[in-house]
Amino acid sequence: MLGHGGIFVSGPAIRELNALYDDLKVIKVEYFGAPKASEIIEMPDNLHACEIETSLMLYYREDLVKKDKAKDADFVPDCPRDFLNYKSLVKLSKTGTWGYPSYGTKEKGEKLHKIYVDYMAKYIEETFEKMDYKKW
Repeated sequence: MLGHGGIFVSGPAIRELNALYDDLKVIKVEYFGAPKASEIIEMPDNLHACEIETSLMLYYREDLVKKDKAKDADFVPDCPRDFLNYKSLVKLSKTGTWGYPSYGTKEKGEKLHKIYVDYMAKYIEETFEKMDYKKW
């Protein structure tokens, strides 16, 4: 499972593994694709240390979140997401974030967690079912 962008080599690596090994089935699950999550999220541009990830971390491990720094960390680089193919987030964001962590709440995190678990379970089931090579 990938939590967010940045591991761009995973797609080609997964294709290669599935092509080379008939007894292996590898998939990539990106929970940001869950449609119902948009009903909870207030801000656009969620990518790194954003409203979504901050909310989840507040739900999972609130003690690790530096809430006092969240409001000053809101930042969205002035470039499209695909610029991460050319430069690291460290070079694109002055705060290390891509989004609005100040909008994160523990309550949103709990709701998102439930949405993402359901979404990922369904995606995994359906994808592995379709990867039955005998049906192809």
